Amino acid sequence: MHWNENLYRLHEKLGGAFFGTPPAGLAEDVRPNGTLILPYRGAKVTVCPEYDAVVRTNISGGAPRGGAMWTMAAAEVELNRRRTVTVQPQKGLRGLLGKKTEAQSIEGYQVKTDDEAFARLMLSRPALQGCLRKAREKAPAVLPLFLKLIPSDGGTDHLLEVRTNLFPVEWGTLKGVGDGDEILPAKVVEDASTDLLERLVETAKAAYGAACDTSV
Repeated sequence: MHWNENLYRLHEKLGGAFFGTPPAGLAEDVRPNGTLILPYRGAKVTVCPEYDAVVRTNISGGAPRGGAMWTMAAAEVELNRRRTVTVQPQKGLRGLLGKKTEAQSIEGYQVKTDDEAFARLMLSRPALQGCLRKAREKAPAVLPLFLKLIPSDGGTDHLLEVRTNLFPVEWGTLKGVGDGDEILPAKVVEDASTDLLERLVETAKAAYGAACDTSV
């Protein structure tokens, strides 16, 4: 299953504008390039892949190989002043800049910010907290989420990104779906992929709403 095909399935479910190679015209060597733009509260949520090359030393002198695919849902947000908030899966000590705050109620995530009051209120919004908690559920698979809100220029416009590294370039096997090395029917993988991708989009929408509705 190809990225464009799965994104097109989401387009059929949620609407919006799809840009990319239609599923019927896919070839095995087509690199992920599909983009879906979804309207939300007067803004546009853009869902697209981001492919990062990984340089590996090859002792035989061959060309470096490898790479990783990120799946991203992004939108522009205008705030009353410049702020930075990042949320990522928990790896060590939990908290907002290492301090005990309400943001610690988001179990399983580490938060960093330059504006504690804003981040605390933004991350306390029920819709966003619900999305972050649901992403940790194993049905159909845990969805590792990385959220970033950063200034995009010298003014008060910000870039909001919610991304995951769960999905491989080809989605024939989806990590975390099923048990061990079990080979699942294509339909099961397709439905799980669409469900998880929709969760990513819903998290981006919830984060956008939380940022817009928070004024400190």
